[in-house]
Amino acid sequence: MRTGVKMLTAVCAGLIATAATAQDWDGPPRGGRRGEEGARGDRGKQAMDRFRQVDRNGDGVLSLEEFRAVHNRRRAKIEERLGDRIDPERIAKMPSSTEIFRRIDADESGGLDPREMHGAHRRMREKMQQRRARRGGPDGDRDRGGRRPWAE
Repeated sequence: MRTGVKMLTAVCAGLIATAATAQDWDGPPRGGRRGEEGARGDRGKQAMDRFRQVDRNGDGVLSLEEFRAVHNRRRAKIEERLGDRIDPERIAKMPSSTEIFRRIDADESGGLDPREMHGAHRRMREKMQQRRARRGGPDGDRDRGGRRPWAE
């Protein structure tokens, strides 16, 4: 049951992430472990490319219809993947794509620009990090024995 909610949360995070880092950010220096292609320095460009793919009319702003289409498509994929492990009551409590859109649309313009998406992604990332810290998440002390996972 919790897995379904986590997956749907991940869908929302993924949608927000598609354009979140598309702000006027070039990212860290090019190169890295994976070389030029796919390196960390390409994240800003990749995010902007994803934003452009979602922005069907190419006006640089995601309309409610564009956002809703992507959100619903991703949500359906997760529901299909999880099958009967999804708790319908929890899904009913989750915000709709319209509610999520209104939360992200800080200036209430009726469209989401890359800066709004970046802000929403940042807030979601911080919230997830706080949850992980409370639970002893992936970087935390899972068994509360005072050591990091790689030492446990």
